Amino acid sequence: MGMSGGKGQGTTLSDINVTPLVDVMLVLLIIFMVSAPMLQRGVEVDLPSSHNAPPMKVDEAKLKITLKPSKVSPGQFDVDVEGTPVPLASVKDVISRNAKIQRDKEIYLAADGSVPYREVVKVMTYAKEAGATKVGLVLRAE
Repeated sequence: MGMSGGKGQGTTLSDINVTPLVDVMLVLLIIFMVSAPMLQRGVEVDLPSSHNAPPMKVDEAKLKITLKPSKVSPGQFDVDVEGTPVPLASVKDVISRNAKIQRDKEIYLAADGSVPYREVVKVMTYAKEAGATKVGLVLRAE
C-alpha cells in the first residue's frame, strides 16, 4: 500500500488520511454534548414559594449564592457561592473577588425555606458590603 506503480519507480504516498481523524472527532463531540448537561448541577434547596410573584428569567451570568441547612451540624447553615461551599466568615471576601460581582454588581440569592431570616439578611449584608447593588431572591413558582 502507498506505493504507486508508475514506470518502475517506487514512490510513497505522502498524504494523510483524515477520515479516521474526523470519525474520532465526531465521536468526541457527541460524548461532550451528551455529558456537558450532566456536569451542570446545582445545590438542592427547598425554596419558599410565592403565589403571585411574576416569573423571572434567571440570568446564568449573574452570581448565585445558596443558603441551606448543614448536613453535618444541625442548627448551622452552609453557604455556597456558585456551587462552591464557603465558610460564612469569608463570604464577603469571596464575593468581592468574584468577577461577576465586579462586572454586574448583582446577585441571585436562593435560601432554603428552613433558613432563618437573620441568616439571609446576614448574607445580603455581606453581598452589599462586597459591592452588590442588586439582590434577586430566588423563589419556587407555583
